[in-house]
Amino acid sequence: MSDDLTTATATKSVKIAGGMLVLSGGFGVLNVVQIFYTVVFFRDWPQAIPVLMAIASIAALVFGVGFSRARSWAPWPAVGTSTLLWLAGSAWFVFAIVSGFITLYAFIVPIVSFVATICVFFNRSSCTQTAQARARLSMEGIDLGV
Repeated sequence: MSDDLTTATATKSVKIAGGMLVLSGGFGVLNVVQIFYTVVFFRDWPQAIPVLMAIASIAALVFGVGFSRARSWAPWPAVGTSTLLWLAGSAWFVFAIVSGFITLYAFIVPIVSFVATICVFFNRSSCTQTAQARARLSMEGIDLGV
């Protein structure tokens, strides 16, 4: 039981990984706002990228908070969301460079979301262990209030 008490708190690395995911989601939202504010007309496939980035950015905000709080449902959605945001941000970056449309957030989003993907991927087991320790303590009647 004492081992579960120490494991039941989220580690600093889990909190940092969740924070990186929230940061990438925030930059993703700013990038989408900048895209929709400056670009009026798209042709063909590029019109889907900002919409995909908007969905992934909002999901990254939600799953990043859940991951940093070490929720049991958060690890795999966080990995998927950060990977999706990284791929969509990279695709938009390549499209923007080829089209001559350079924006500040188009540079930042792929880098931050790649770092978030790596951080979340390598900390998912710690997040799961913390959630499992909380569940065991809850079954023993100990309510931590988290």
